[in-house]
Amino acid sequence: MSGTAAERVTTRIHSPGWLNRDVRRKLKLVRRRRFEQLHFVAPPTISKLMRLPVRERLGLAEKLWLSVADEQRMVVPDEHKRILRKRMVDYRAGRTKAIPHDELMRRLRAS
Repeated sequence: MSGTAAERVTTRIHSPGWLNRDVRRKLKLVRRRRFEQLHFVAPPTISKLMRLPVRERLGLAEKLWLSVADEQRMVVPDEHKRILRKRMVDYRAGRTKAIPHDELMRRLRAS
């Protein structure tokens, strides 16, 4: 090897291959940390949950929702209120009719 130790270190730092490898390694660590911060449940646990039957997953989703939902403080957007008022006016005026729950579920499942 020729040159001083400082020259060899400088050459190594500016070497594209070494720099790219180091940057890729650091980016991978940063991405992994971000992923772990964004996912509060470890990925293997999520995959186990995804294998549960649909009914159980829906039950878990409902429990999670109820654990954070505060219906007294939830803000209903004005657009939603407008739509609901219009639907009630249409219903009371006889322009629409109510259907039984079973019929609603049959239609939803068919679509």
